[in-house]
Amino acid sequence: MRSWPLRALTQIRESEARAASFDARRGVSRARKIEATAAELADRAVELRREAGGVGANHLAEIARSSAGRAWAYQRSRVLLAESGRAVAQAGAARAQAGRAITFAAAALGRADALERGAARFRAAARSARESFREMEAEESWNANRPQGGRR
Repeated sequence: MRSWPLRALTQIRESEARAASFDARRGVSRARKIEATAAELADRAVELRREAGGVGANHLAEIARSSAGRAWAYQRSRVLLAESGRAVAQAGAARAQAGRAITFAAAALGRADALERGAARFRAAARSARESFREMEAEESWNANRPQGGRR
């Protein structure tokens, strides 16, 4: 299995987090549009119900037409009300999905931050190891080259 450098993993996680955040924003926007449509449908249903409850007429033909019109308006208002309910349910589902996407994005950013901290610790440890190795080489060189202090 191939090992990945920490910087590459960090960049991948950051990219995933940005994509999840974008998807979440798009989901929230879609949920808002659905809610606006649902509100319009509910308003139209109320308007049709108001039409359905209009004033009656004196003549039989007019009463029949008025009654048929009210029945159609009432039926249409019920259809619109059902569509409104479905739109509200879709908006709730879209919001839940957006919430999950936001949570995923936050987790991905957390992982990216942790990877970056790990990479920084690794770089610091490698730097410290190189410095220790240089100090050890310098000390060995100095010990090898120092005068023996009168011993021959």
